[in-house]
Amino acid sequence: MKRLRRAGAPASVLLLLSACLADRRPATSQPPMPTPTPRVATPSQAPPPAAAVPPQPTPASTPSRRYLEILKLKQSGVSDEVLLEKIRAENLPYTLNTTEILELRQAGVSEEVVEAMLRSGR
Repeated sequence: MKRLRRAGAPASVLLLLSACLADRRPATSQPPMPTPTPRVATPSQAPPPAAAVPPQPTPASTPSRRYLEILKLKQSGVSDEVLLEKIRAENLPYTLNTTEILELRQAGVSEEVVEAMLRSGR
């Protein structure tokens, strides 16, 4: 306070002025935003529980590889009649692409067997 008097200003005026300036807020400040409360799902809003999936039977072989069994049988000397009987008895779908058909034909599988494979499972 002694320093303020030496500067020529009354100490009480300076104290009052500094108190007013300290209490002032900038004009651009806005009131604080309320904190949002998290929403809790009620039992009626909760999704239903997932149903258990029963175990699925595992196919003997995948459709794209079934032709290999016929191919191996033909390469081992099995007749077309036996191959046709196997294809008809199992009635499995053979999804043959062009490469697989050519591979079967090059191995000596008859056109009749290939056609039976294409019709099988439908």
